[in-house]
Amino acid sequence: MDELEARVISGTEDNLVDPFFSPDGQSIAYWAGRGGQNSAPLKRTPISGGAAVVIADDVSNPQGASWGADGTILYGQTEGIFRVPATGGKPELVIPAKEGEQLDSPERLPDGDSVLFSAMTTGNWDDAQIVVQSLSTGQRTVLVKGGSGAHYVDGRLVYLLGGGLFGIAFDPKSLTVAGSAVPLVQGVMRSVGNYTDGANYGVSDD
Repeated sequence: MDELEARVISGTEDNLVDPFFSPDGQSIAYWAGRGGQNSAPLKRTPISGGAAVVIADDVSNPQGASWGADGTILYGQTEGIFRVPATGGKPELVIPAKEGEQLDSPERLPDGDSVLFSAMTTGNWDDAQIVVQSLSTGQRTVLVKGGSGAHYVDGRLVYLLGGGLFGIAFDPKSLTVAGSAVPLVQGVMRSVGNYTDGANYGVSDD
């Protein structure tokens, strides 16, 4: 972040889609295929460059992903949200999508059991709900109505609505929001189409 020039990470010359960082910031994972392909392998590689390692084969179009501190990756698909070890393995469906529902941008919260994600049924991600769901009980709680692509950072939820980023106070222990959302950044690009919320931004832990 303190450098003005970008550099190519060697080993990522695939037509990659949706890259995301490991918790320690030393690796990235990504889909090794262009958007629109039926399936492509999910891979990881160190940011210093080197040979890419396949995490899972034949994963269909990504709908958001995150790499948790427990060494697992969560990602969205048509069927719901899947979990796979970052070291590689067979993906497991952990949160099935309900009929007519699309789930996107899953992220594990600090308690290790709750997953934050977007749920949409209307075909418009600005009408989606930002929810949290327990992996152990399946209980789902709606946090924000209208918005998608949420991340948790430092006592707040940050999410996309239209072309703007918004923030709202969030308690990860009680799983509740407080107060009103405030605008943070305007003019954030997002992908075209309704199969993914396409929130093109990221946050660091601080």
